[in-house]
Amino acid sequence: MDTYLTLGAIVVEFGLPAALIYVAAKKPNARKIVAPVVGALTPLLLVYVVGGVSHILRQEGEPSIFMAVFVMSFFPYCVLAVAGAALGIFLPKNLRLQWRYLAALFLGPAVGLGLVAVS
Repeated sequence: MDTYLTLGAIVVEFGLPAALIYVAAKKPNARKIVAPVVGALTPLLLVYVVGGVSHILRQEGEPSIFMAVFVMSFFPYCVLAVAGAALGIFLPKNLRLQWRYLAALFLGPAVGLGLVAVS
């Protein structure tokens, strides 16, 4: 059961950015909303990549949090996705895509923390 939960979390946490990038490639009008969502998710995706590399490079017998990190970070991942969508809606539309991405990269965790504190 734990394996299915972990695999489901992995599929969602890597599938959402992949789907958003696909949508951005197919529909240029959606890029102004997609860029902040991907920007807000980037910090967690980087944690996953670093965790995966450290899991691969660890010595045999050393403990690893690789499988547990996906399940434990699922709620913060969802909060960051909502924060990125909110930033995508409320950021000025005349900002270039790079600035929208960077604004969400730095503001996404703060907005996500605010969403958690309010709820």
